[in-house]
Amino acid sequence: MKRKWFLRGAGLIVALLWMACNKEVDTVPVPPFSVYPNPFTEQFSVYVESSIPASATLGIKVLNGKNEPLVVWENAAPGQAFVVSAAGWKKAVYYLELTIDDDVLIQPIVKAK
Repeated sequence: MKRKWFLRGAGLIVALLWMACNKEVDTVPVPPFSVYPNPFTEQFSVYVESSIPASATLGIKVLNGKNEPLVVWENAAPGQAFVVSAAGWKKAVYYLELTIDDDVLIQPIVKAK
């Protein structure tokens, strides 16, 4: 009797897991920029996708943990790469903030040395 109950219980668990994991994802949003290398040592590059409309207001900031901007580009152009020199920066986690019109996207970046 116990074995039969165990098999029913196992079947129920499998059915519940299948129902819980049977989710479909239509799209996964990908940010319209990339940062490389990350982690970095002396410098890193920010590439802004050209898919951003030219009419959009685009701003890029690199912030420290206190929300203080270290580097600011206003009216940056899509489809370009920006190189940031971080030679004097301390080893820490910084944040790249990309503003497209009213949308703000944030990516953590790490200085390794």
